Amino acid sequence: MSETTVRAAFELFLADPGRKLITRSKYAYKLRPFLERHGELVLTAVTPGAINSWFAEMERSYAEATLAMTRSCLVTFLNYCVAQSWLASNPARQLPRYDDRPKQVITADEEHLGQALTICGFMSRSANIQQRRDAAVFALAAISGARRSNIVYLPHRETVSALAHPDYDKTVGNIYRVSARGKTPISVVFGEWHADILRRWLEVRPSAVKDSNRLFVHVRRSSLGQPLQENGLGHARRNVCQLAGVPVITFQEMRRLRGTKIAREFNLELAAEALGHISGTKVVRQHYYDPDRHMAEVAILQTGRSR
Repeated sequence: MSETTVRAAFELFLADPGRKLITRSKYAYKLRPFLERHGELVLTAVTPGAINSWFAEMERSYAEATLAMTRSCLVTFLNYCVAQSWLASNPARQLPRYDDRPKQVITADEEHLGQALTICGFMSRSANIQQRRDAAVFALAAISGARRSNIVYLPHRETVSALAHPDYDKTVGNIYRVSARGKTPISVVFGEWHADILRRWLEVRPSAVKDSNRLFVHVRRSSLGQPLQENGLGHARRNVCQLAGVPVITFQEMRRLRGTKIAREFNLELAAEALGHISGTKVVRQHYYDPDRHMAEVAILQTGRSR
């Protein structure tokens, strides 16, 4: 058997020319904790007992969907090591098969959202056009807390203009904003990290048909350039969550998480202003004070995921 270390073997595994960038990114993200603990060991020192102990610890903190994807990634990597004759057998084979479809509805939390946004960063660099689009959809919805009806109507030309002309705030840096119509019109606000993800989508965005000004369009050949509808946004959101190995996070849950965080770190009135709750701020405007829209935008970015 080889004296190859876990980390060296993993680097060779990732470098396999048949492995796509998004696949390499997924394995690197999911197995990072494994490498932190076992990376400097020789492969033959990674025993079934050591792997069982590691997963037993993870079971106390992670949902089954996350455990299922981590197990799948680890088994695939160690199968590669067996194929290279570095291991006689796969020490992860005896792990239980976790249910990747949770038996009960799990309410999304900030940790799930953070994992999904990390995957968005990888997806936005993929050669796969759909993954770049889906990453942009998810990232904008997560940072802004905008409704699905707002995201679907985001305008293309206005977004390109907004990316070229940000405002600057000394606290959060560049602030980008794009007005979007929908059930309730809203200004979708985002920062530099999200702007970079959006730029990567715009680099590969197909031309829209019939002079449509929609930011998000279909990328499949059969409907290339057609405006993406609300059900298409749902598919994009599910794709991100699946790759991240987290429970599916709905647009409403992203909106709830964004509003909750702003309310906790600032106040309810600023959260209502940031999320475009007109009725929620009406009484405040009439009887107390006029919320500062700029402060609402700063609150969005300060409580969002910054890179």
